[in-house]
Amino acid sequence: MYYKVTKLNGRYTWHQNFTHRVEVMRHYHNRTLSDRIADFMQLRQWCWDQYGPSVETYYWEKLKITEQAHLANDKWAWYVNVHDSYRTFLYFADETALSFFKLNWPVTHKH
Repeated sequence: MYYKVTKLNGRYTWHQNFTHRVEVMRHYHNRTLSDRIADFMQLRQWCWDQYGPSVETYYWEKLKITEQAHLANDKWAWYVNVHDSYRTFLYFADETALSFFKLNWPVTHKH
């Protein structure tokens, strides 16, 4: 599995709410879209099991301003960019959550 960690700053969407994002990347060794999506689904399920239920970032933002704000998990969220080759991202709210993720999911391929 290959992923890229990005520290968020003002150039990135969601930097006000999350400190880092993880993008599940396509590796040059015959990685199909379905392989990358399967990796993403596995990582998303792991986050769900560890940090509790969450929602996609679009809904996360909308829920935060409603009486259902409790449904928007403060630890993590995800995003699937269907307009850009189905790029997939996990967003983490702090360094602790990201470190635990990286400890459990080491990068197995380098780009």
